[in-house]
Amino acid sequence: MAETLAALDSAATTLAQRIGAITEYVRRDPATRARLAGLEAGIAAVRVDLDVWQAVNHAVGSRNGDRFTRVDQSIKLEVLVDHANHHLADLNPRYRLRRAADLALQVENRDMGDEPRATRNLSGG
Repeated sequence: MAETLAALDSAATTLAQRIGAITEYVRRDPATRARLAGLEAGIAAVRVDLDVWQAVNHAVGSRNGDRFTRVDQSIKLEVLVDHANHHLADLNPRYRLRRAADLALQVENRDMGDEPRATRNLSGG
């Protein structure tokens, strides 16, 4: 009988400790949830930044930098075409340069309904 009481006393002590631990978890639960909510908000903010940088990487990133070089050349070509068209308008307003696919140029003949022609097909000029 003494052994049974000792075993029951030990089991009661173990259960009391478990109840205490569970009570402590329940007590800390609101603070833990609030901290996790703050982390979720932080993760969402970082994901927004990540999305932006991934878009930048997709647009101009590559291992050897050729994609960025292509974008850079495209922007510079737009500026050059604009300047060239201003000068061309002073020389002969019949013609105008425009960008074609990729980094190619075309010439528009305004007297022929803005018909585009590749620059390599022009003669005499």
